[in-house]
Amino acid sequence: MTEIQVRNELEKFIQEITYEELSFKRYGDNFTHGLGHGLGVEIHENPRFTSADPTFLDNKMVGTIEPGIYLEGIGGVRIEDDIVINNCGDKVKPAFIDRVVLPLRVELTVAEAEDAVKGNSTSNPQKSAVLETGYKIQVPIFIKSGEKVIVDTVDGVYVSRA
Repeated sequence: MTEIQVRNELEKFIQEITYEELSFKRYGDNFTHGLGHGLGVEIHENPRFTSADPTFLDNKMVGTIEPGIYLEGIGGVRIEDDIVINNCGDKVKPAFIDRVVLPLRVELTVAEAEDAVKGNSTSNPQKSAVLETGYKIQVPIFIKSGEKVIVDTVDGVYVSRA
C-alpha cells in the first residue's frame, strides 16, 4: 500500500464515521473543524489528518480524531477520540483507544554524555546527558554514552541504570 493510499484510506474512514454521525443529527453543514492530528509530547503534532498534509502515517502512530461543529449564535462542540494507526496489509484500520496511560518509568539509551571529571568525588556528582529522544537530564558521572537508563516520566529525572 502506498503512502497516498494509506492516507486516503484513513481520511475516507474518518470522514465516513464523522459525517455519518453529524449528518444523522442534522449538523453536517456545520462541520467546520479539522478531522484531527498526531498526538505526542507536544499534544498537537503532525500529521494533520487532511489530504493537504503529505506526512506519511506510520503503523502504530498515535493520533486524535476530533470532529467539531459550530452553530452560529449558539456555540460549538468538539469530541476527541484517540487512535492508533494499524496497517493491516491492504487496509488501514484506526483502533480507538480509551486513553493513553504513560508508564511511570521508561528505559532509554544515553545518546551523549559528558566525560566525568577525574577526582570529582563530591556526594552524588552529576553530569549532563542527552537521551535518544533528545531529552536532556542529569545523570551520575559513571553513566556513559550507549548505556540504558531508567527515567521517571512524572519528574523527568534519572532513576537508575537499566
